[in-house]
Amino acid sequence: MLDRYESHVKEFFASTYELDLRKIREDELPRPDFEVFHREQQIAFLEVKAIESTAMEVTADSFTEEGIVPGSLRIDNAAARVAKKVHEAVRQLKSVSLPKILVLLNVRSEADDFDLVEFLQGYLVFADGTKLTSLPPSVTRRSATDKTKIDLYLWVDIEGGEPLVIPGTLVGKELKSAYFVGSDEGNAG
Repeated sequence: MLDRYESHVKEFFASTYELDLRKIREDELPRPDFEVFHREQQIAFLEVKAIESTAMEVTADSFTEEGIVPGSLRIDNAAARVAKKVHEAVRQLKSVSLPKILVLLNVRSEADDFDLVEFLQGYLVFADGTKLTSLPPSVTRRSATDKTKIDLYLWVDIEGGEPLVIPGTLVGKELKSAYFVGSDEGNAG
């Protein structure tokens, strides 16, 4: 049975890329969510990870006398949340031999595709050339290995818009060229 996020990605892949996602039976072993088929030929495995909102629900009763919601003043490190989702996906995909695709589905989140770019590069570059990272050193070390284990990354906003498609390996570059033509020209390096 597909969850709502898997259903969204399955429909998106069928309508946008004419690729058929077939659900893999879940059991106690870590497995990817889908097999990916193009014209009845399996071309990859795919894992879906939702990036959900971490924002607190605020009601009129939530405010203190000073007008502040307790616990609401904090920094959300979305790039670190992306890194955690990639780490989980690597675990799900490690047993398969065909190319590995990770779809990060942004669901009403404080995150955006720059968080994926920051994860893959290790930093963001601003217009003036300044490099900045929000990733803690421990996440950066773990990510150095994890990011090479996924062949192709897709950032998809549940609200719509163009997906960001970034190859993580040469195999991913070939996949993008063969099946994701016309997608955003993101490149991890």
